[in-house]
Amino acid sequence: MPQIGVELVGAHGTMSHLREIAGRARDPEAALRRVFPIFERAEAELFESLGGKYVRTGATRKSLTEPTAKGAVREVHGTEFVFGSKVWYAKFQGTTGPGSHRPPSAILKLTPEMAREASEAVLAYVTAEAREGVRL
Repeated sequence: MPQIGVELVGAHGTMSHLREIAGRARDPEAALRRVFPIFERAEAELFESLGGKYVRTGATRKSLTEPTAKGAVREVHGTEFVFGSKVWYAKFQGTTGPGSHRPPSAILKLTPEMAREASEAVLAYVTAEAREGVRL
């Protein structure tokens, strides 16, 4: 009786890629750091659109648009990240005083487009698309 055999070609390379993906997914710090430039760009666009309406000194703007500026907060802790400003008066952006109505804030609001771009950046890192052009 004839025997039929199956030869799996390319399994070693595929398994190697899958192990790399699993490693990057287990340690997402580098992936999460990819969202910071996206948020910085969004902040810059927001501040430009407001034409200086809420920002007088520029310290808040710099802390939100430049990663190494004084007061800039860009931290990753395990599977969470912190993006923001340590400029003490940044928390008052977009307010006009106690008990008043709050106009639109000059602080980042995550739009669906930005959320999608951030998710895609993290996924590209985990699946190595951006680094190696690998698509699984």
